[in-house]
Order: sequence, then structure tokens, then C-alpha cells
Amino acid sequence: MRYRGNSQRLAELCATFEPMYQEADYTKASFAAYKSALDAAKAAMEADDSSNYEYEQLRIALEAGVRGLVLSSAFVINEVTVSPATAQVAQGKTQQFTAQVTGTGSFSQNVTWELSGNNQEGTSLSESGLLTVAADEPVGTTLTVLARSLDDETKTASATVTVTEESVEPTDPTEPDDLDTETNVALNAQVIAYNGNNLGGASGPEKLFDGAMTDLNTDKWCVDGKRHVGGFRHRHGEEPGEGNFVPRRRKR
Repeated sequence: MRYRGNSQRLAELCATFEPMYQEADYTKASFAAYKSALDAAKAAMEADDSSNYEYEQLRIALEAGVRGLVLSSAFVINEVTVSPATAQVAQGKTQQFTAQVTGTGSFSQNVTWELSGNNQEGTSLSESGLLTVAADEPVGTTLTVLARSLDDETKTASATVTVTEESVEPTDPTEPDDLDTETNVALNAQVIAYNGNNLGGASGPEKLFDGAMTDLNTDKWCVDGKRHVGGFRHRHGEEPGEGNFVPRRRKR
């Protein structure tokens, strides 16, 4: 059988503290901590199955909650700021927001976060200010991210977010099989020769091809300086045409 402790001391404290400390007189954050300890003590006494040790721990927590109370007259909140103030967030992406509370006296930096303007339930704002934009949130939607001071709910700040189209990751040009017909396979290339002729330092994307884009019998070669030539071949299963060449190398 579980030994039941004596809750008399804890009961006396609850009876003394509850009418003495009123929410209107203290900051919201400090009173919430005190109220949590008070409610835990009252619940334990009602259950009447705690040990002396457990009652003692509840008493310690309750008295700590009282010591942590901060009078609301002991501070003044001047303003709340949110960073970034504006942002563009792509569909399916996230954006972290932060808030700063300024004022005088002893006040809390804690804020509550609110979101408005979203069309999809998947677009959400966490308790820490992390915005998640749903993949199906319409492009062009304007979202408002609002931070409200926990100690003075009349002090707020907001940020404006514009939803943009989901970005597409660039294709890796080192993986020819992954290239699509719109990919430029000559990114950052320097052409040093064209159809066997040294360009003398001239370069440009147009120099990569001999102009016969649809002629299978012509090659598009350039010298790489290491007794190799770099060229282009058509992708498997595709008709020759503009935009569907992928790189190849061979011995001279």
C-alpha cells in the first residue's frame, strides 16, 4: 500500500497565496508560472495520494512561483519588432522569424505568434516563429506574420510575406543522363578552338556549335589542351535538334 503524506502545510500555503496574488497585478509570464505551480499543488491535495516528499517538492515549486512574480507596474513595453520585416518564401519552403521586445524595467522577451492571410491549412506558423508555406499555397498570396508581447498584448509588430513559385533545383551537368532538353551543358566553359581553328582567346557560347544543329554527320568539337577533344552527341532516343546535345570526350 502506498504511504500517503501530510498535505497540511501545502494546503495552508495555497489558502494564503491564492487570494493574495491576482493576475491583474503581475506580468502575464510570471503569473502563468506561479499559477501552474498553484494548480499542481491543488490537484495533488485533491487526489490525496502523494508522499511527504512529493508534497514538499510541490511546496518548493509554489514558493518559487511566488518569488518569481513580477508586478506589471514594474515595466513599460515600448515596442516589438519582427525580423525580417518582409520576405519572399517559395511554395513548400520555410522562413524563420524573430521578435525583439524593448522597454524599461523587468519585462519578458516572450511573444506569441499569429498568422493570417493563408489559404491552405498546411501553411502554418510555429510557437517559435517558424513559417511553413504549403506546397499548394497559391503564388502571390500575401501572408501576415504577427508577434504580440506576452507582457503587454497591446504591443505588436508584423512582417509581410509574399508566396513565390516553388524553385526548381538546377540540373547537375556532370550527370548527362539527368539533363533535360533545356539544360545548357556548356555552363562556365571556355572555348579555345572551333572546328580545328584556335580562337586566339575569343570565346562564346555560339562557338560551341558549327551551326549544323540538325546534321548528324557533323561534330561539334573543341580542343581541351590535353590531346583530347571535347564534343557533343545526341541523347539516346532523341531526334537531333537544338538543345539536346550532351558532352562527350575522346582521344584525338
